[in-house]
Amino acid sequence: MSSFLKTAAKALEQELQGLRSHPSHSDSTASLGAATKAERIPMLTPDMADPDKNVDDLLDSTFASRYTSTPLSKTAFPIHGVPAHVAYQLIKDIRKLDATPALNLASFVTTWMEPEAEKLIHDSLNVNYVDTDEYPSSTEIHNRCVTMLAKLWHSPSVPDVGPVDAVGTACIGSSEAIMLGALSLKKKWQEAREKAGKDISKPNLVMGAQVHVCWQKFCRYFDVEERYVPVAEGRYVSTPELMRPLIDENTIGIASVFGSTYNGEFEDVEAIDALCTELNEKNGWGLAIHIDGASGAFVAPFIYPELKWDFRLPNVTSINASGHKYGLVYPGLGWVIWRDPKHLPESMVFYENYLGTLERSITLNFSKPATNIIAQYYQFLRLGYAGYRKIMTNLDIIRKRLINAINKTGHFEVLSKEVGVPVVAFRLKKVLGSDGKEHRRLYDEFALADRLRMRGWVLPAYTMPDDAGHVKLMRVTIREDFSIGMADMLVKDIEDALEYLDNHFTFNKEEMDSLANLALGRRLSRLDTSILAAAADISKQSVRPC
Repeated sequence: MSSFLKTAAKALEQELQGLRSHPSHSDSTASLGAATKAERIPMLTPDMADPDKNVDDLLDSTFASRYTSTPLSKTAFPIHGVPAHVAYQLIKDIRKLDATPALNLASFVTTWMEPEAEKLIHDSLNVNYVDTDEYPSSTEIHNRCVTMLAKLWHSPSVPDVGPVDAVGTACIGSSEAIMLGALSLKKKWQEAREKAGKDISKPNLVMGAQVHVCWQKFCRYFDVEERYVPVAEGRYVSTPELMRPLIDENTIGIASVFGSTYNGEFEDVEAIDALCTELNEKNGWGLAIHIDGASGAFVAPFIYPELKWDFRLPNVTSINASGHKYGLVYPGLGWVIWRDPKHLPESMVFYENYLGTLERSITLNFSKPATNIIAQYYQFLRLGYAGYRKIMTNLDIIRKRLINAINKTGHFEVLSKEVGVPVVAFRLKKVLGSDGKEHRRLYDEFALADRLRMRGWVLPAYTMPDDAGHVKLMRVTIREDFSIGMADMLVKDIEDALEYLDNHFTFNKEEMDSLANLALGRRLSRLDTSILAAAADISKQSVRPC
């Protein structure tokens, strides 16, 4: 080899060595070095065979270990990075035990979109929506969506003829949208009270106890007294009659839940609106309603078009909805629409120009991706009113089929109403014993949920709030990716799970402790006696076979 080639080869080797040792080394060079080292040195060390050895801080992997020779910390920046495919495999391994999104029946969130929508999302991943001067099309698309939603919900600011002046904004989700809608209620209440020279130190908000936790957050973040209408067994939403005694001159407004997370039920917004009209005329108040339509606002217009819940009612001043739920867009996207410009306080509008042009902002956060706004517009164009109606009708048919099938098992009481979002909430019935009386089961909804999880289904088991806290129930949220065939398979798996639980005793900690004490020869307590009686009776219970 000539001296020139030797010199060049040596220089190349030095360059490669420098790349290998540098934190910003290229993936190809790092992959070569990492793979070579990994063949010689195992990722796991011999002392890790000791189960007392603490490895909680180490990021381990099943398959990426062949490419990296040393464990990585879970919580500290590594000194040097790893190749792209190694980082990918490490994270993929972490996520392996997650639930399958299509089988996650706890969530209302969209888990499937068409490839064309996903391509639009991918093409706009690097677009920051707030850069309106740089990405004017995103702003135009956003404004079109706001106008379309305002028209869908019968806003007077979007007449059939004449100028259009829709007011609203996209948000990260309904939680942010609710913060904005509720804050506008407070600001308008404050303005009216200050103008009249009255005290503004004690604002309160009236709502049902079944509200989403974001309503509690709003009240605590923005110093508003929470006034809840408690739910009760058999009544899981608030009513005007129960709201009336909670309302006074310091009430900034009423939060009406249009699609309960617990059982999908709609509140009677028209009746609540009538109560507001009555109290406003009697007392000279400006009592207003915000509609929490996180789920229902994208359902009712298409399958319950005659139901009055939106801006057709005079006291409804703002509505929120989740684009990432029945708006059929991936998370996270929410919308808030105001009745008209005068119901959005000017004090909530901000103007700035440090991105190159004068921009108007009414959101709590600043930067946000344009991806889901673009995806929402895709769905509006792709489906149109008829497409959304078809999808929501299909979901409602599956809901009714599932209700009928669950009722047919004889094991459950359905707690969802005839009219509501596509949700089926149900609880276990008591069983009929040989004495002809009803007895509690030796398992509950939480045990059934655990059993179904073994089949891959994720059904939440939970309790109703407050005065109905003793009511345990489960929920199936029906989304576009939940087919009628899947509904039938779910019912079959529920029946199989019930058959297993009916033939295998399950005890909670209190019962196990009691039985353990009994085995030690201690005298029977009242609890021991009741447990033994229940255990003896289980074989004689007249339960409809699965």
